[in-house]
Amino acid sequence: MSEEIMQELREKIERTDREIVRLLNERAAVSVEIGKTKRAAGREIYDPARESMVYRHLEEFNDGILSEAALRGVFREILSASRFLQTPTTVAFLGPGGSPPYPRPRSRRSSTRLNGGKSNGGSFPSKTPPRVRSRPRWIA
Repeated sequence: MSEEIMQELREKIERTDREIVRLLNERAAVSVEIGKTKRAAGREIYDPARESMVYRHLEEFNDGILSEAALRGVFREILSASRFLQTPTTVAFLGPGGSPPYPRPRSRRSSTRLNGGKSNGGSFPSKTPPRVRSRPRWIA
């Protein structure tokens, strides 16, 4: 008997989860449209005043068993995902367009010559600054 009840409850949770996912996707689609409107108007994607308003509304809507902190945590993730969806994707790369993502290293000899006589294991010489030491050399 208890196994049948457990199965019914799990099926109810699965139906509820399906509905939650459907509603989250519906909310995400609206959020994407809001992002497009914000960008067209030259507004920032992140609006802390609006997020505070959302949290205040949640406090008013919540009449269930979820605590205010738990609901706030769930919506913090939802709002974070919404901001991500509203932000256009930016891809950064080094080199001219169409160049391979990892250039073939030069010969060990030429990389040594370009690095002032120091060997870098045959890797491609970088134009980035050297790593900063975490502590001064005189500290043991």
